[in-house]
Amino acid sequence: MPRQEKEDTYLSYNGFPVILENAIDDYTGRAVCEYDNGYIYTGEFKNGSWHGEGTLRYTNGDVYEGEWKNGQRHGQGKFTYADGDYYNGNWKNSLEHGRGILSQDGIITQGRWSKGKLKREFNSKSNAPQP
Repeated sequence: MPRQEKEDTYLSYNGFPVILENAIDDYTGRAVCEYDNGYIYTGEFKNGSWHGEGTLRYTNGDVYEGEWKNGQRHGQGKFTYADGDYYNGNWKNSLEHGRGILSQDGIITQGRWSKGKLKREFNSKSNAPQP
């Protein structure tokens, strides 16, 4: 079990240690952390930050599954909104950046993003049923 200052910070969830927010400061390894705002992160930490593979569940039902770097979405990942819309692709500094696929309001768009904005569209099609 990873070293921690407080003995009462450990519970177990599917084989992962559960760390309370006030004890995560310099933790490195895999764990589950539930935050005071209701967010739940399951995955890898480095020096107390989300780093590596992980999943963040937001209180509104949104979910991000993918790669993290120093607490930010970075690398390959999928952000799924509570309504089912999603962006699946590359991220940099928590913004869509690089190739990706956006599904929004029944329209699927493939393209290249830069700093969170669609810069070049490769393909777009409706996912809605045709009459």
